[in-house]
Amino acid sequence: MKSYKVLFTLFVGIGVLTTSCVSKKSFDALQSEKDELAMQLEKLQADFDATKASQDSEISSLKDANMSLTSQKASLDADLAQTKKDMNSKISAIQSDVDDKQSQLDAMRVEINGAFADIDAAVAGSNARISEMENFLYLDLEDNVDFSSGSTRVSADDTETLETLANMLKNNPKVALIIEGHTDSKKVLDGKAYKDNWDLSVARATEVIRRLVSMGVSEDQLIASGRAENMPVADNDSADGRAQNRRTEAILVPNVGKLYKLKG
Repeated sequence: MKSYKVLFTLFVGIGVLTTSCVSKKSFDALQSEKDELAMQLEKLQADFDATKASQDSEISSLKDANMSLTSQKASLDADLAQTKKDMNSKISAIQSDVDDKQSQLDAMRVEINGAFADIDAAVAGSNARISEMENFLYLDLEDNVDFSSGSTRVSADDTETLETLANMLKNNPKVALIIEGHTDSKKVLDGKAYKDNWDLSVARATEVIRRLVSMGVSEDQLIASGRAENMPVADNDSADGRAQNRRTEAILVPNVGKLYKLKG
């Protein structure tokens, strides 16, 4: 009986010893696993803290950048608004200037049309034509007033031409003429009444004007001028050519004095 108890005690002791050995191994394994997990957790925590710190720094930088961009946008918006205001002001001023210039152009057009309407009416009533030469409007008559060499005397043959001019001017008091005298290329002889061909050409124009005034034309409608031998219509090498050059012509003068005031 006693031997059985000894054996039982031995078996129990062996069992306890065996159980204790197994539990310690498991504990050590679990402890090792726990330590490994703790190290992994510590590493993950460190990685998380580093990532979070980096992200926080990036977020802070982005916030600063956003604030800077917002400030820049506000400044640009203000500049744009001021620029638009300035541009609108300039556009308004330019438009006002354009409108003013257009008004001046319209007024000039009315003056020009009125001035040339008077001329057109006068020329149409005289059965004459207008020709442009050297930027002047010449009255193209069938016959010009011609002169003998060195003379200013108007012949009776030119009466019809003078009457045509006189009637045109009397019927159109707003129209004025420049009577332009011309000579041939021969020089004025010493001791004559005229110093040179300039003097002679003006004297011829003046004589025609006197005749027109005697026919009832207002002196205000007539201007005397001379071109001497500088504007020939024919060759001065022949007697016939020189005879054609000794003449007077009529230049139409549009009444456009108001245009000078309008141009400013």
